Amino acid sequence: MRIPTDVINIIVVTVFGVIHRYDDGFTYGEAFWMCVCSTIISVTVTGTLAYDLITTPEFAKSVMILLCYIALGSLVFAELIGLTFQDGLYYTVVSIETIGFGDITPNSTASIVFCIIYSTVGIVNIGLVVNTTRETIIEAFENAYRKRSAEIARRRHEHKVMRVQQRERRIAIERELHEAGLPIYVRVPADSSKYHIGGGRGYMVNTHNTKMVLNEDGLEEWRKKRAEDRARQARDPENTEVELHDLEVPDQKLDTDARRG
Repeated sequence: MRIPTDVINIIVVTVFGVIHRYDDGFTYGEAFWMCVCSTIISVTVTGTLAYDLITTPEFAKSVMILLCYIALGSLVFAELIGLTFQDGLYYTVVSIETIGFGDITPNSTASIVFCIIYSTVGIVNIGLVVNTTRETIIEAFENAYRKRSAEIARRRHEHKVMRVQQRERRIAIERELHEAGLPIYVRVPADSSKYHIGGGRGYMVNTHNTKMVLNEDGLEEWRKKRAEDRARQARDPENTEVELHDLEVPDQKLDTDARRG
């Protein structure tokens, strides 16, 4: 029922404000602004309740039951004791929360009997709402903790994978340097951070303000030189013939030795 009422209030307030936006004898009095404020509050409450109903159905149901229970009690107390709805709402909340200021008291047998039954059920209802609220808050904290734990586990896994990749890269570089006949580690100043390859094992620091790092620069120069040599050999056919001649010399020597034998 709240949604149609909110829609009607929004339409009425908007139409009245648009029609009487000029000085035609009507003014935006206190009643108009009270209606605007109540409409805004009602729409906000309806939106939050709808959001709670979607996200936490059990919590929303318990809260809605409590609100309806309080509204019903306010109406009944207003009729039995002869109060306004606001005073009935005040007395209802004070009763079911076991506060009991004593400024308003039942003045008839029917109101006393109804107050006893209503307060007992209301106290139980509030207890259920408090318990549901507690479970909702704990569940929210648990979900946040699980998300945080999953994020930490993911970061640890990524760090572990990165360390494994760095270790494999270091081993591959060391193997290639060894095959090329180059020194595996070279000494550089300790403040030369460009040689740090991470993982805690890419370099070794000594006490002489220097550190031993992988000879990546030397390996890179060796790769470039080897690529240039291969390109030059591919462009020079005479060099290829010389290499083929050199390869044929041992076979000719073997044939000559065989004839002599």
